[in-house]
Amino acid sequence: MLVIDYGDGLIGDSDGTVHVSAGDVVWTPPDERHWHGATSTRSLIHTTITFRGVDWQDEVTDMFYAAAAESAP
Repeated sequence: MLVIDYGDGLIGDSDGTVHVSAGDVVWTPPDERHWHGATSTRSLIHTTITFRGVDWQDEVTDMFYAAAAESAP
């Protein structure tokens, strides 16, 4: 679970990418591969709550992130 404390960001998974901002709460089910981060113009501060271990994957490239940002509603 991500609680967005400040700023603006993006979160994406195999279904697409969405814009998040302060006050939003985002739930990703266990074993759902996802990524998240700040926008190119604002920082993002979030609180992460995990209910079991985390399996960190590969870093998202700048090119991938920019393309996902363009498609986010």
